[in-house]
Amino acid sequence: MVFGASYLKHQLSSVLRKMHLQEQPCDCKSCKRQLANRQTLPSMHDWTYNEGPKGPAYWHLMKGVKMGAHQSPIDFTDSTLEFDHNEFVPSIHYRNADDGSSSIHEGHVTITRGSSCQGREKQLIDLVNTGHSVQINFPMGAAVGGHVVFKEEKYHLKQIHFHSPAEHKVHGTTHRMEAHFVHVSEDGDLLVMGMFVDVAEEFNQTPVDFLDFLLHEVPKIKVKGEHDYVPPEHIDLQQAADLIFNASSYYCYDGSLTTPPFTEGVHWIVGHAPVFMRRALILAIESGLPKGNARPCQPASEIGRPSLSIESASLRSPSRAPPSPLILDKVDSSPHLPRLEMSRLASHTGSETKVDSAAIVDTTKLHVVHSL
Repeated sequence: MVFGASYLKHQLSSVLRKMHLQEQPCDCKSCKRQLANRQTLPSMHDWTYNEGPKGPAYWHLMKGVKMGAHQSPIDFTDSTLEFDHNEFVPSIHYRNADDGSSSIHEGHVTITRGSSCQGREKQLIDLVNTGHSVQINFPMGAAVGGHVVFKEEKYHLKQIHFHSPAEHKVHGTTHRMEAHFVHVSEDGDLLVMGMFVDVAEEFNQTPVDFLDFLLHEVPKIKVKGEHDYVPPEHIDLQQAADLIFNASSYYCYDGSLTTPPFTEGVHWIVGHAPVFMRRALILAIESGLPKGNARPCQPASEIGRPSLSIESASLRSPSRAPPSPLILDKVDSSPHLPRLEMSRLASHTGSETKVDSAAIVDTTKLHVVHSL
């Protein structure tokens, strides 16, 4: 029997390791595979913003992490991702503890308000130090919370958290902080509305105050895992809704979570202009954040302009503004393309289209006929 050189080298290395005469495995493919299988990579729950094997440079190696071509955050250098006030703005239905409504409807939960404030309505806001951010959790059906409607889908507000510096950039410019309003649909789809934050005193601006309660509450949760429970009347979500809704323009794209496991398919709506908060408030929030808790911007070459559809007309809240018109992308008017003129319309009752050899019945198809 004849053995190859690679086999003999592997066997010799194995014998030497057993005799403790060689600490390192040989470089054959078999040993490399065994070494790779023995190495323990940090899990997607065991990560930091620091340099080192648990930091951003190694996140892609973590167990459970799968990163594709549509990652967040990005630098907004592509003007086709910016939309004016009439496009892609979800209707916002946030509520405060004292909004005066007689009942709360949230998913399958309906709560009748009463002077006794009994049941889930009495639940306090859960403020927690996650070790990666300061996070405000909103239990479904609590006195303060709500949802947004985006493309005819309802997304419930689950939490607000913060990144400093801001994760998204605008033409290379980084804002002081970024607040993420995280929403989840009943099907598990994610929508995040991003709000840039800057220091009011530095820009001579009047500060907003809907998060002022954090000034005194964040110092109570200095350690990872600590919670603080806040009365719901301390936060003004209606002011937050007005700030988001009344922004002059937005960036909108489909990306990912900005923390492990970097799940894709997240709808992002980020306001172009920042809101301004008091310096003391921003410093208080930052005191509960890891230093530099912002993922580096990801390549945006695969990020495209969202497609507008008929549902766009329902994105605006009818109670605040008229529905926006359908806006179509412009077609490149290249001289190499022939110019087509619409010549006639033709309709067919009982569609001519078939799917899996079966005709689609009870359908009327409209043909738009063009000619050179």
